[in-house]
Amino acid sequence: MPKVLISWTEPACFGARTRTRTGWILRLLLALVVFVGMMIGWYADQRGGGGLQIGPVGGVLMSLGIALFLTAMLEFSQIGRSISISDDSVSMIGFTAFISMGTWALGSIRHVELLRPEEMGKPFGAMILHRAGKPVMLGVPAEVSPAKIAAVVHSLRIPVSLSGWSPDSDEDKPAPAIVPPPEAAAPLASARRWTEIPLSGQVLSGLRSWIALAVCNVPALAGVLYAVGMLVYLYFARHGMPTPRLAVLGGSALGALLLAGLWIDSLASFFYNRWEFSRCKGVLRRRGDCLVSPDDPAAAFVGIVPRANWTPLARDRLSDVGLLRVDHERRSILFEGANERWEIPADALRSCDVERIAGAQGEGDAPDGRFVVVLGARIDEADWEAPVFPKHLALGKGLGKKSGEAARALQASILDLLPPERRAPDC
Repeated sequence: MPKVLISWTEPACFGARTRTRTGWILRLLLALVVFVGMMIGWYADQRGGGGLQIGPVGGVLMSLGIALFLTAMLEFSQIGRSISISDDSVSMIGFTAFISMGTWALGSIRHVELLRPEEMGKPFGAMILHRAGKPVMLGVPAEVSPAKIAAVVHSLRIPVSLSGWSPDSDEDKPAPAIVPPPEAAAPLASARRWTEIPLSGQVLSGLRSWIALAVCNVPALAGVLYAVGMLVYLYFARHGMPTPRLAVLGGSALGALLLAGLWIDSLASFFYNRWEFSRCKGVLRRRGDCLVSPDDPAAAFVGIVPRANWTPLARDRLSDVGLLRVDHERRSILFEGANERWEIPADALRSCDVERIAGAQGEGDAPDGRFVVVLGARIDEADWEAPVFPKHLALGKGLGKKSGEAARALQASILDLLPPERRAPDC
């Protein structure tokens, strides 16, 4: 299976915001063709004695509205398109209105050109795939580092050009939050990790998680079924139905779809996280020997996202969930999870960096971008890391900027355990 190396969400309506005058003329011609076709259909319907009795003016307005709506759908299909570079291809896919997709094998790409926002003269950049045929231009939002994309493309042995960048450049390398100790210096302490603990594996069990996820999405499924059923009913009952009633019932179907989308986007994850949090606390209460009390108000509910799962499709595959407490009295980071527990003394902490991982639609500050605090430590003379994702337990979206704020707040609390000389100057 192809491995996704980097992904992001294209700027909304990228095609419209970069379209040339010739492109806009072709769009208007397409709308005109649809309008003429709808008028011919309306006229034939009227001659046959059926259809809506709305008169010539109504027919023109209806045909014009449908033409503009269908043409606009082509623009809406470019909202939220996901761009990804994997180890065998570059792909683009969007599901907003019409399905929009494309895949370009790495072997067909001769050269990749990356443009910064200032070079585009717009608040976003671009990636141009030069191939044997017509070049393909894809949007790159300003928050996604072009240097990072260039490094990925270069690693795939594809020539890449980006102003001010070279393969040896460290432009995209984030500054560490903790001053690294000298290589020759032995660590002052060691972290501890327990993998064999009571009642492990009972929170993230596959069957229960799938059942909970399905239950949390029942309202969305009901909305979709209502909308589909209503549209089928209106299709067969449209002749002879009064126009106001047709409009009301059609509007209710559209409203049901919008509410279903809102539920999936915000509320389903809220209820699922709450269920997971409650179940995790229940397991910890039965355990009895926890490092972190399940009723500790200072503990944060977090998930552990292994680095191997930092892709749009795998980012929800957590290796563990549990409670994390930054204990300033003990100068330690304590974690009591469903599958394991660990303790990192401040003197054993070697890194504490906030990193971005891909969301379902992209990376970073995209609508569902995810931020984690990557804790690095030593356990028995070996390096070990734990990418910690603060889980959102309030109504609304817990990703994007809220995810970044939560990760940086957790990082700041952890850095308070360290003496000033061990913190990087910018932290």
